[in-house]
Amino acid sequence: MVFNPFLGMMIPLTMMVAPCNPTRVVKIHTKQKKRKQRRLSTSVTDQSQMLLTVTTWPFLQNLVMYSLMLLPLFLQTANEMNQLVMPADVYVADIIFFETMIRRFLAMDADLHGGHAAQVWPLILSLSYKFLAGKSLCESLLILILRGRRNQMRSGVQDFMEVFAGCANLSLEMIQGNFHGSAYDIVFDEAQDALSSRGLRLLIDNLSCLKYAGLVWIATKCSSFVVLCRCQSQRSSANEFLGDVTRAFVRNGNGLMEVSALLYLLAFLLGLWPVIEQPTSSVLPDCMAMKVVLQFTRSIKCQTYMGSYGGPSQKPLQLWSPFNRISMLERRRPVDMMSEPLVRRHGDQFTGHKDRLMESQEYTRAFGRAVMEMCNAEWEDQPV
Repeated sequence: MVFNPFLGMMIPLTMMVAPCNPTRVVKIHTKQKKRKQRRLSTSVTDQSQMLLTVTTWPFLQNLVMYSLMLLPLFLQTANEMNQLVMPADVYVADIIFFETMIRRFLAMDADLHGGHAAQVWPLILSLSYKFLAGKSLCESLLILILRGRRNQMRSGVQDFMEVFAGCANLSLEMIQGNFHGSAYDIVFDEAQDALSSRGLRLLIDNLSCLKYAGLVWIATKCSSFVVLCRCQSQRSSANEFLGDVTRAFVRNGNGLMEVSALLYLLAFLLGLWPVIEQPTSSVLPDCMAMKVVLQFTRSIKCQTYMGSYGGPSQKPLQLWSPFNRISMLERRRPVDMMSEPLVRRHGDQFTGHKDRLMESQEYTRAFGRAVMEMCNAEWEDQPV
């Protein structure tokens, strides 16, 4: 039995996968009121081998036919099928539910941002997944999401992933808390560059292997978004906080923002627990691509201070997530903390202490431990 969110009831729906000849036949058996069976055969040639059998009630026949319309999206070459673990046995209700969610996001993006995601993100995804070239954002996201759903049902054993991890103290504490996951940053390996086709694919592939409600911690590089660089970046509401795109570091920041928004949305649609972390002065959440995603996911913002976790400075942070338990990380400003300032002020202008700014970028072990305890509390409350 599976719950159909559109019919509002439980329905008997079984789907099985078995190998067949290269000329594949998709057979649908539908039980009629008079207990007669009708067989619909559709021949699909030059595709990887699959047999999809669906047993359902008569009034679900339209849903089954709808799934057949989407079937060609999943029928790629045999090599790509093996690499992606494509979802041949996902529930029809899942297909319809996720497409509805994606279309709701696209409608909001069209209304608030002129359809930016629908125009830009397919190009980004097609660089990492060649077979997605020419497909719409709805089709591309649906394929990636359904692959993740299948992995969750079969082999989703990873608990977390940390993107733009830096020294990876957060991941270290998660691992010491007996959770399984991985950390990614270009400082570890050039192959983990989120702006490269290989690096982005690595991140999306790993995200697709996380368990349901797994943690996706995204600490996007903030240097071009914070107030300290505002004079050079020229980010403001007048240019939708995209800044002076003639500068390479601004373009690089915009690219990281787009990738972060895409990962955040994918994580949310997969039922994961995405978190975006930025310094309080960062305008990254105000960039429209990210702003639309945060609004669509109904994410909440909480503020904390790294100084409250043993950091060398107060370092105020903003944390965004669609899950309320993120508020467990909130802390008050440590008023009695004695430390050297991170910036030097010169009237209305200021410059940063480079060494202290670099030091403040790292999470403390205490902060990583607090994240681990928050996740432990969340996952303990979930039914097995």
